Amino acid sequence: MGAREWLNENSAVPMITAAVILIVALVIVLATFGGGEDVNEEPTLGQFFLDLTTNESFVAPPGAAPPIDTPGGSKDAGVRAIYLTCDGCGDRYLGWLERYTPEAKQLYLDTVEQNKTREIQLPTEMVVRQSLPKGLQVRGPDGGKWVAQSSGQGQEITSSARNRCGERPAQPCDPSD
Repeated sequence: MGAREWLNENSAVPMITAAVILIVALVIVLATFGGGEDVNEEPTLGQFFLDLTTNESFVAPPGAAPPIDTPGGSKDAGVRAIYLTCDGCGDRYLGWLERYTPEAKQLYLDTVEQNKTREIQLPTEMVVRQSLPKGLQVRGPDGGKWVAQSSGQGQEITSSARNRCGERPAQPCDPSD
């Protein structure tokens, strides 16, 4: 009996063998490269914050939801500081400041907590922005009042900061730069 005849009589054996090889290959690929990208956009090394009482920058851990308590002990005086650059983060400038409304901050923290038990994590920033469009507030680096990032004034603050580099938009800086 030749190989062709044996395969015709035992067609399940090659199918099962191919399926086992495919599963093993898939397990190896997932173990090597992980199960996919983390959908949360928080930087891994932390993020810049500004202490509104001292006007000093500090780095907060990833996932910190402003306003936060500052290293100097000021309660809820730490807001996210968006630093931008035209040509390298060694020469950066403060574009704008961000904070959440109390409702948006609670939604952010609840989503982070729920993500700990989810197989597929929700992007926390996106959840807040879609659920509470006025929940993220911004203001310029020189002060002024806090406005919704989604408002016309909010868009003006962020776009004018991004457009300081002329033809090309400014690039964000993070603590690893």
